[in-house]
Amino acid sequence: DEFQTEGRLFQDGEDSRWTALDKNDYTNDALHFYRSQNVKTTNGVLNITSALQDNIYRAFNEKTKKYYVDSKHVQSSMVQGWNKFCLTGGIVEFSARLPGKGSVGGLWPALWMLGNLARATYVGSSDWVWPFSYEKCDLAKREQQETNACRKVGHYGMKPGVGRGAPEIDILEAMGGDKGPLPNTPVERPYFSTSLQVAPGISKNRPILSHQPKPGHWYEGLEYGNSTNT
Repeated sequence: DEFQTEGRLFQDGEDSRWTALDKNDYTNDALHFYRSQNVKTTNGVLNITSALQDNIYRAFNEKTKKYYVDSKHVQSSMVQGWNKFCLTGGIVEFSARLPGKGSVGGLWPALWMLGNLARATYVGSSDWVWPFSYEKCDLAKREQQETNACRKVGHYGMKPGVGRGAPEIDILEAMGGDKGPLPNTPVERPYFSTSLQVAPGISKNRPILSHQPKPGHWYEGLEYGNSTNT
């Protein structure tokens, strides 16, 4: 999509390819609320605007299972292609200008892809689905993967005996902030990362969370390059 048509709007039902969300984002303790009015095409590009704006909304407490009234004071937007088009292979290219200054923290812009069986910010949709990409019947792991290859009965038009899930490819996630090293890595802020997220992981010799892999770990040979700095 080249976004060359002036004034395209992306609220639900407006566009044949993309949908901009109108909802709260409570993943990763996000401080923003999504509004479709914060995204449109101008001058041949897709523009997403983040601004200080109060939003009062009905929220749900996952622990108490009760609704309550909450508010957020930053308004932005997310554009999704969920359930409108899927990529099954090939090359993905983006041309994008990230928001703000690299030396100022607080923003986490991202360009990423997620398997269509889950939907970003609809957290329950990813339970036992993300980030599985597993085709074999493994009795020890079948309770972890909702649609696994051990199932002999197919549902929702899917063939039985085929494992399915929603792996994630983060093409770009960026962190701004004061220049300085991130703990336990040679990477310095500001930086951006690229990642492939699939499951199940290898159970033995796993790296320790928030620490660099050591010899013998299943990330053996991984190196941090200068290209991770921005």
